Amino acid sequence: MSDAQNNDIPPPTFWQRPVVRGIANGIVFAGLLLVMQLNGVFQPPRPLSEELITQDLFAGVIFGFLMYVIELWKRQRRIKAETVARETVERRLAREADDDEDDDRPSR
Repeated sequence: MSDAQNNDIPPPTFWQRPVVRGIANGIVFAGLLLVMQLNGVFQPPRPLSEELITQDLFAGVIFGFLMYVIELWKRQRRIKAETVARETVERRLAREADDDEDDDRPSR
């Protein structure tokens, strides 16, 4: 191949990083729980106590960790799929190049 290709995967942007997404999801989830309890969305409104805040923050940490794990899993699957696709195309191109070289030989 005469064309030089850049096969490197570009680094993820700030918001595409699994850690950042997990932290952001955890914070948003904890905030939503606090607001829902304060406004009484699913049950009568309750004043925020230290215990409720602690429970909601702990739920946010757990949710954020789960989102982090899911993002890592999705990223690994995407990288594996891209690698397999790239290798398949490279094998096909190499096979076609070999076939073209075989066709150029003079027959006896």
